Amino acid sequence: MANHLNERTLSSFQQLSAAASEPNKTSDELGNLVSDLDGALKRLNLGVSTWVMIDRFEDSNSGTCHGISLGYDRINRQWGISIQSYNGNSFAEDHEAEYWHFNEAPRSIRLKAVERIPDLQDARWNDPIRLTADLKKTALARELATAIGVSRQSAKPKN
Repeated sequence: MANHLNERTLSSFQQLSAAASEPNKTSDELGNLVSDLDGALKRLNLGVSTWVMIDRFEDSNSGTCHGISLGYDRINRQWGISIQSYNGNSFAEDHEAEYWHFNEAPRSIRLKAVERIPDLQDARWNDPIRLTADLKKTALARELATAIGVSRQSAKPKN
């Protein structure tokens, strides 16, 4: 009996090993392609966070919610294509969130996220417009500072 169980376990493991080869190969290829895209986005040096929703569930009775988003953001001091997963209650402000760089996220989430990369790209192209609007706010702050007699020169301590 024990010998039969060992043979069955070995056979099952060998089948699992053969079956795991193709998803691992595909996952590695996906990771390499996203890394290449990530590198291209980093060279643009926009430094502006952008997110698109992948999946969202909300129970209107209990308020329980769960969501997954794909983004371009600074995670652990490094900009890149990222994934966020959150759980919480929509009736309260508290949500637990977990963030990963794309290739560090669980495979099941990466497979969902890859379909939304074109949407993320579309959102990224709007970022220079948003960035320009933010720069105009800086100009407004400069005008306000000038109006009250504060400038970068007068704000510095004198020696």
